[in-house]
Amino acid sequence: MHHGKYSVYSYVISNKMVLKRKFIAVTCINSKIDIIRDDISRVLGKCQVLEQSHNNFKLPDQPYTSTTMAVTIWEPSIKQDSTMLMANFSDGWLTLVHNLGIKYGHELYRLRISSADSEWYVCSLTYYKNGKERRIIQALKDDPRWEFFQKGEPLEFEKLEYYKKRRIKDRFNSSILFEYLNASGWNLESDKMWEPNILGFFIEYT
Repeated sequence: MHHGKYSVYSYVISNKMVLKRKFIAVTCINSKIDIIRDDISRVLGKCQVLEQSHNNFKLPDQPYTSTTMAVTIWEPSIKQDSTMLMANFSDGWLTLVHNLGIKYGHELYRLRISSADSEWYVCSLTYYKNGKERRIIQALKDDPRWEFFQKGEPLEFEKLEYYKKRRIKDRFNSSILFEYLNASGWNLESDKMWEPNILGFFIEYT
């Protein structure tokens, strides 16, 4: 695998639901979808929950800001008893995901990925387990400086030699991120991961 060569498109271009996206914020959760649906409802308090079948399932757009606050969740068709979550704005609904990881103790990976040629490049992984934020790895371009940041104990599948490379974009990028996720059982390169096993849910804060 040649790290640094690929943009996010290289991994999801064959899937019609994420085609041509320049940015994706998604959370991968090692818990059943019914439990996540109920915990999200408890966090939000007032919300509307709608079922989404294969016929009407759609991933949300993720603008920088949104007039509504909503998430789409689904159990991937090739990974039972797990849940993927996408919010309808670009931070991936950090406060909601943080509550799921800290207050409700779910093991989860929060990801934010932009295309390689993005003006404001970001590649970020945050890992939660047993009610704690365990690990953060992030590379980003911040007007105009490049920054690399890591916090917490490395996970068992990490390759620390990557972080010694001269170019920050080569230390942590979408290729490395998806390699790590694949090692943890989340093959985001598969189209089937982005499709619901049976049902998805659209949950909107009201």
